[in-house]
Amino acid sequence: MDVSEVQGKYKEYSAEKKNDFASNMDKDMFLELLVAQMRNQDPLNPMEDREFIAQMAQFSSLEQMQNLNSGLDSFKEEVMEQIQHMNNNMVLSQTNIVDKIALLNTTVEQIINAYNNE
Repeated sequence: MDVSEVQGKYKEYSAEKKNDFASNMDKDMFLELLVAQMRNQDPLNPMEDREFIAQMAQFSSLEQMQNLNSGLDSFKEEVMEQIQHMNNNMVLSQTNIVDKIALLNTTVEQIINAYNNE
């Protein structure tokens, strides 16, 4: 089986992307490698169906993990924004000074900065 085209693609890619090869592998590269394998396979000993199905399953799993990762990143950003918003509200709500507490008509009232709040 001639794999020179596959090796050539790998060398081109690895020269461009030396860092984090596995994390940068995308759909296009996977499909290019798969097509190169199919083009250069030995006609007397073709690739087994099981191998092809296993590669497609691995690709599908990789794609789902990438989708899950991007979904979790979005969720994390939303949660961080909510936490920041809550922290801002907490700080603002705790900056007032209670002038006095009084019992008016059986209700406890707080006098804060000369305003009457229940």
